Amino acid sequence: MASKKDKRIFKRFKCDSEIVFFLEDTTFEVKTTDYSLKGIGFSTEKKFQILNGSKIHFKSKDLNIEDTGKLIWTKELKSAIRGGIERDTISGDLKNYPFADIILDIKKSSKDGILTLKNLSTTKKIFINNGDMIFATSNKTDDKFIEVLLRIGKISIDQYYQILDTSKSTGKSHTTIILEQDILNSDEIIKAVQLNIEEIILDIFKWETGKFIFFEGPVIDKNIIKLNLSPANIIYRGIKRINNFFIIKNAIPSLDAILIYSEDPFYLFQNINLLPQDKEIFDLIDGQKTIKEILTLSPLNNLQTLKTLYALLSTRIINYKMKDSSYDSIHEEFLKEESIDIEFTRKVEDLYNRLNSDDYYNILGVEKWATYDEIKKSFYKVAKEYHPDKHFNLPTNDLKDKLNTIFSHITMAYKTLSNPETRIKYDRSLTNKSKTTYHDKKELAELRCKEGDKAYLEGDYKKAESLYAQSIYLDNSVPEYFYKLGLTLLNSRRYQEAGKYFTQAIKLEPDNSKYLTELGLTFIELGYNLRARSTLQKAINLNPANKRALEGLKRLDNLKTK
Repeated sequence: MASKKDKRIFKRFKCDSEIVFFLEDTTFEVKTTDYSLKGIGFSTEKKFQILNGSKIHFKSKDLNIEDTGKLIWTKELKSAIRGGIERDTISGDLKNYPFADIILDIKKSSKDGILTLKNLSTTKKIFINNGDMIFATSNKTDDKFIEVLLRIGKISIDQYYQILDTSKSTGKSHTTIILEQDILNSDEIIKAVQLNIEEIILDIFKWETGKFIFFEGPVIDKNIIKLNLSPANIIYRGIKRINNFFIIKNAIPSLDAILIYSEDPFYLFQNINLLPQDKEIFDLIDGQKTIKEILTLSPLNNLQTLKTLYALLSTRIINYKMKDSSYDSIHEEFLKEESIDIEFTRKVEDLYNRLNSDDYYNILGVEKWATYDEIKKSFYKVAKEYHPDKHFNLPTNDLKDKLNTIFSHITMAYKTLSNPETRIKYDRSLTNKSKTTYHDKKELAELRCKEGDKAYLEGDYKKAESLYAQSIYLDNSVPEYFYKLGLTLLNSRRYQEAGKYFTQAIKLEPDNSKYLTELGLTFIELGYNLRARSTLQKAINLNPANKRALEGLKRLDNLKTK
């Protein structure tokens, strides 16, 4: 529990119940004021002597938790003492911590670990890396991979029993048999695995009870196929499956509540694929219409509309405020409504007039060779300044329209530059418009590459990354620049990004054994063992003496025998 409200990561829930502190040989009852995944706030009229930083064992019957934690702040008021405890664990009951909030809070905290959830005899585990859901397992029969393949029509009933019998007699895994018998290829299996994992997670939204605990720590299982599932998309799809009217009704605020877009870019720009009719409902949200008015205008019936609004609220892409009241947000710094002065109006007019002449880099205020982290940081800064929902007191509709146009342009700039493939295409389009001769750019690119080589050998990977990125920007026809940037990212353990640059190098020079080798080794780090083997074998076919590729295949064989 952070001491400053505007720095809190985890969503807080209001609560008025008793909590018992166990202090040595005595017990001490206080009242809870609020709680989150990681903390509990309390209030008491009794005086007590506990120093900040002290360990406390506590138990709450209403929240169904018993845990230890650290007292991190206290404040003495006229008639009471307020305080906060930072819990040692992330655990609890799904009745008190909605599953959607759990995965969103863990996403924002960028934690690594395994989220374990139990409901009666069913146990599910979600593997999380840097806040992202990358894999899931379940002991539920219907969640088994082969069962899902049968259910979605990827295998026939005859193939299903054939796989079971072969597995029983040989001891081989179902996946191995499917590959050996050419029932599905490796790409089809990866897609099916993703669908399987999504189904395991989506099923949890139908649970009305259950326990959870998050075991924090690095996810070291090399055998899992690492995916990157969007929490917002999972939440949206999961809640759309709920058919219990009372759950939906209780989750929706007053029908007089006004729906607004989230003021936090972290939530607003999540990856979510809305159904066409749900997109129509989403477009009705304008910061003025109440839920009651949206129900009247919606293309769906009331129940389906409420379910869609519940899903959007759960993703935190939208929020709500009551009429004639301030919006209660856990990120208060976005709420401080700035007066629309002449200076801001001038900035809006100036940027609007430059949209068609400035490139995306200038719009975001970054250099042409900016790293992904620099682009992301700048985007959040610019998005916060020009977010339409931050400025309610615009003097004219014309200015509001311009602000909306600017914000759409900023979003497109970020989406384009944050993806290596779309960024390369965009840079090529800029090159065609450039007045600088190709010859000059080519020489400068070579110079930057040599400087990058020097930085790489000295172990300054951050500087090398910037220099190689400049080389690519100046001349994106040289595969070696992409390869060297990939190596730099590989040394920084940024495997996903490295793989994209190795792939681009191979597109430019498909028969380069060296490029294929590094891509294959990257696949091993990502857990894509089938793709790794295929890629490394291609490298060896091109160069049978490729020691690094041979070592990679040997490493895969060792992983297979473990």
